[in-house]
Amino acid sequence: MAIKREVYEKLKKMSGRESSWALYPDFDKDAFGMDIFNQPEIWNLLNDKYVILALNPGKDVQTKPWINFHSDVGKGARRLRDVTKNSVLEGSYITDVYKNVFEKNSGKLKSFDSDEQRVQASLPILRNELELLHHPLIITLGSGVKSFVQKHLPDYESINTWHYSYIGRKSFPVSDVKYYEHWWQTLSEYGIPTPQKGYQEK
Repeated sequence: MAIKREVYEKLKKMSGRESSWALYPDFDKDAFGMDIFNQPEIWNLLNDKYVILALNPGKDVQTKPWINFHSDVGKGARRLRDVTKNSVLEGSYITDVYKNVFEKNSGKLKSFDSDEQRVQASLPILRNELELLHHPLIITLGSGVKSFVQKHLPDYESINTWHYSYIGRKSFPVSDVKYYEHWWQTLSEYGIPTPQKGYQEK
């Protein structure tokens, strides 16, 4: 369901520099550009049914609205594109729990969940975002985010899948194809429609 312009503008003002939407160029184009957000009435391409939730930004790229999750010169943005493009997740809101904590190693944030001051600095903003989107299903990226949602947002439904940064770690020898298959299997088990064609067939 498309969102209203009023909701779009409120989210842009509140969290536009830290968040974004699952809108990406076609598969044969660069996943990192921002031109896609220059379309008129962009809010008609967005949906409020799902929110993709990560833990924190790996680095500070907040130079313009919606650039987060789109500016990565590595593979992160491409992987998000590949699991959301041409699916019911396309146009979903993407955001972080801790929006102003820039750290690539999420393991360093494990203590944050028990730090009441940090939680209370982030939770009200996240709740406001979710309420503007009318109580969406939350797709958590990784165990840390899953734990946060279960503990601090028990009134929201959520499902957990792998974070795109897992790929390439020595401790996590999984290919891109396996990553996409895991995403779609997780969604399918929850009853969410998935693309008919897998990554290898694109």
